[in-house]
Amino acid sequence: MARPRDRGISPVIGIVLMIVITVIIAAVVGVKAFGVTDRLPDAPRQTSPTARRTSTAATADARQSM
Repeated sequence: MARPRDRGISPVIGIVLMIVITVIIAAVVGVKAFGVTDRLPDAPRQTSPTARRTSTAATADARQSM
């Protein structure tokens, strides 16, 4: 015979699992429906700063590359 304190464990676990599965399915459907991944930006550009100093002047330059 089941003890009274053990009887409530299985229904609670079942409800929690159903809620978790529902939230995961809703998140996947939402991402697919709203196209969140289509709006992600391309890879960020890389900037390479350089600085030169001569006896008469100092110059700085920044070049972007992908």
